[in-house]
Amino acid sequence: MVGAINLALTYCFTNPGTAVNITLADGKSLKINYNCTSVPSHNTSSLPTIWFEADEAHGVVDFLGVQTILAETHGRNSCSYDPPNFEPHTTKGLVLLDASPDGIEWFDKQRAMNWTEEEMLHYRDIDLASRVELMRMTLVLGVPWGLMPIFNPANSTGYFDSSLYPRFHAQSMKEDMWAMQYYALLQMAAGPINDYLANTTVPLGTSTYAIMTYSSGTDEASDAFYRKQKTQMANNIAGGDLTHPIVWCQTNDCSMSFPVDKPAWTAEKLISLGI
Repeated sequence: MVGAINLALTYCFTNPGTAVNITLADGKSLKINYNCTSVPSHNTSSLPTIWFEADEAHGVVDFLGVQTILAETHGRNSCSYDPPNFEPHTTKGLVLLDASPDGIEWFDKQRAMNWTEEEMLHYRDIDLASRVELMRMTLVLGVPWGLMPIFNPANSTGYFDSSLYPRFHAQSMKEDMWAMQYYALLQMAAGPINDYLANTTVPLGTSTYAIMTYSSGTDEASDAFYRKQKTQMANNIAGGDLTHPIVWCQTNDCSMSFPVDKPAWTAEKLISLGI
């Protein structure tokens, strides 16, 4: 009963945005929710709309802060959306927000421990198995038994704006988000390390930028490793021709994690790139 009440309360919050129907190739119909800001057209008529992309478990509520600041402070329109994904028709440019190659944490551990490839992959298997088990416990116990406040306690520190935090926290209490992470982890564990980001290059002429966290490892050597890997990946994606040097966030509290926890800084840097 407690679990049912708790779950019902989380679904009282609907994410801001507009739900539209999409029809898949097999004929099935799904809804996708997108959230776009609307700044008066005389301010933005010649400027592209900024689209925010995330993974399968993140969406509108992760970008509310940075979208609000882009609109209210910088007069720029932006959009975000909840899964499932979509394919935009036109792209003016690409900004990598603290992106890193898949498996960077395992490669960093391999560097620190001087492991062989086999030892690193064994560590990866153990790490992914523990993550899968945590997601499974969340879905089996946390959601149905009303234990999510213990599994995922509320903490609005750093969320902008704080009045919207209940929406974000409500989403993090729902089965949907954890199920997406669970199945994504199962897929990850069943295959090799995904080198898609490390080996992808955007079409020639596509403006490409990067905003990265300067210190994202576990110590100074780890930080340097992360920076090197992120820099190599960004340059590769840009075809060796980044439109602008990487912008590094070097403050002590910088993480640029989900949700975007430095929205004012991130919005200002996005605008400073001239996009």
